[in-house]
Amino acid sequence: MFLKLFAKKEDKVIQHSFDLRAFSSLSTKLTECNVVLEVGSEFKASFVGKESMLPQLKQENGSLSFKQKTHLVQFSQNPEQVLTITVPKDHALNSLDLQTNEGNIEIVDLDSERMWLKSSQGRVRVRRSQASEALLETSDGNVTVRNSKLGDGKLTTYNGEIKVSGSTLADMHLSIANGNVSLTDSSIAGGDSQLKCGNLTIDHVHFDSDYFVKNIEGTNTVWSVNVKKAVFKTVNGQNVIENDPDPAGYILNMQTVDGDNVIQ
Repeated sequence: MFLKLFAKKEDKVIQHSFDLRAFSSLSTKLTECNVVLEVGSEFKASFVGKESMLPQLKQENGSLSFKQKTHLVQFSQNPEQVLTITVPKDHALNSLDLQTNEGNIEIVDLDSERMWLKSSQGRVRVRRSQASEALLETSDGNVTVRNSKLGDGKLTTYNGEIKVSGSTLADMHLSIANGNVSLTDSSIAGGDSQLKCGNLTIDHVHFDSDYFVKNIEGTNTVWSVNVKKAVFKTVNGQNVIENDPDPAGYILNMQTVDGDNVIQ
């Protein structure tokens, strides 16, 4: 009898589908769940994971929100829960505000006027998407942007990497405490990159304005960019300029305390 009273109830894994109406704004506040937002044939959402972690759904006035209850448990490194949301092709959203404490966030083929994505522990990834105002943030994980167009915001991680490829960034501020930054095959107008401990790589990037890089412990390396003048500063390292200046280009200002500044 004693064992039966204190036996732990099994938390079974379920698959659950939500009935959705059309929406223009989406928000999530999740404790332990991966989030995938992608294009589909209709508005729909599905959840796979522990029954106790099933999010609560709320719909009103064109807004859709999902919220998980707070559970006093030890989170795993790889959350078992996945919330997948689809919207019809060519349906642009006004606002995305996706938050998860433990889990990854992935956006694929979606356009939104405002895109705020935040994970405390997990990666944040955007592919083939657009946002006029964007904030991609994680405390522990990578931030990845591929073939997308983002503006007026920030890409930031405390422990991880920031990777941008085939994309257009406008007035985006990149911030990283411990990890590398990679910008390749992209177009950049405004913004800057701030690193505390890590290396910066810029490869085949077209600048549409002057650009500033500040590093503390790491090397800044640049290849094949339209720069008319390079302004370098390092305390413990070398400044190397091997490229031919582009008279129609812009000024690249790179600083580091412990590392090299290289442009080739």
